[in-house]
Amino acid sequence: MTLGLRPNKNGKGRSEKHVARIFTAGAARAVCVRSERKPLSMANTLFISSIFLVVLVIPGFSEKVTVCKEEDGDVRVDCLIAPKPNQINSYEFSISKGGKEIVVNTNVTGKTADQKFKDTTQVDSLDLQGYRLRMRKYQMDENTTFICKATQTTGNVMVEKGKMLECSAISLFLHSCPWLVASLLVLHVAQSWALSSAL
Repeated sequence: MTLGLRPNKNGKGRSEKHVARIFTAGAARAVCVRSERKPLSMANTLFISSIFLVVLVIPGFSEKVTVCKEEDGDVRVDCLIAPKPNQINSYEFSISKGGKEIVVNTNVTGKTADQKFKDTTQVDSLDLQGYRLRMRKYQMDENTTFICKATQTTGNVMVEKGKMLECSAISLFLHSCPWLVASLLVLHVAQSWALSSAL
């Protein structure tokens, strides 16, 4: 037994209208799904970028010691440990290599710097930010850890042989403030999201 579709006045089966409704509804749902997924995808991108920003910012803020080489060959060590107000503050710069720590310059009572550094180093105050050590014509012949002790706080950084940064404003700023690179990345993502939303 064969079942047929009753044609309407125009001679078309009801199945055509039914198929048309299904197609229209399916297309509408697809458009809605695409429009809902797009902001979600961009939100995920912004979330991941924010995590990346935090990961980069934390080391930048926690770094207390920076080391670089100036144009004249001198080595500069910045100890960014702020002195405490209304008290006599002490400092001690030292280097550690081959398992041995050597005092380079200090104002701690009862301590003296190694003889070979007495006439080749100088320490200046960075106002309320910390202290700066200059090591004239210092040649780093192996991996070295630079150590700073001030106001009962210790900071250090290890520098690999041949990889010391130059003391240019750009290189030091990017090294000490990695949040700048991350901020530019987040700004780029935000601009891309704004442009895609406007389309």
